[in-house]
Amino acid sequence: MDAIIAALERAAEGAFLIDRNQRIIYWNQAAQEMLGYAPAEVLGRSCYDVIQGRDDHDHAWCRGNCSVTARAKTGQPVETFNTLAKAKSGELHWINVSILALETAGQEDSLAVLHLFRDAGELKRREQFAQQVLQLVETMHQPPVRPADASGAFWPEPLTEREMEVLQLVAQGF
Repeated sequence: MDAIIAALERAAEGAFLIDRNQRIIYWNQAAQEMLGYAPAEVLGRSCYDVIQGRDDHDHAWCRGNCSVTARAKTGQPVETFNTLAKAKSGELHWINVSILALETAGQEDSLAVLHLFRDAGELKRREQFAQQVLQLVETMHQPPVRPADASGAFWPEPLTEREMEVLQLVAQGF
């Protein structure tokens, strides 16, 4: 475990370890830089109280007995996920989190769950922009509500299937 901690100290990604009870037992410098909390402010606290992770619909992602911890405890893989984390300043930051379950050698029934995280703000902004473009494209594909404006000019024809494909590719960043 000491070798892992030494490696995490040099990591550019934020990292924290929690015990079986979801208490933070390690917090690295990169985590402090990203979220503003010093190790002394978070050690011993519940990870869900510190991170306060939310999803796109403002539902709590981080909570007591969350699915991430439950899966890690049973040895099941946990897929990387994005969550909106609350920094010490109160600012909200999108982070992308990877999980690793680590068994502590020599200690029976002991498990530490490593959370590695990185900024996901730009990724989420691109994703939201793509969604807005796709919504716009869908509304453009709808037949016009009125056939002509006040001057008598007709609305343009709906987009062709190929034009829709091109707009969708543009919305995806191509």
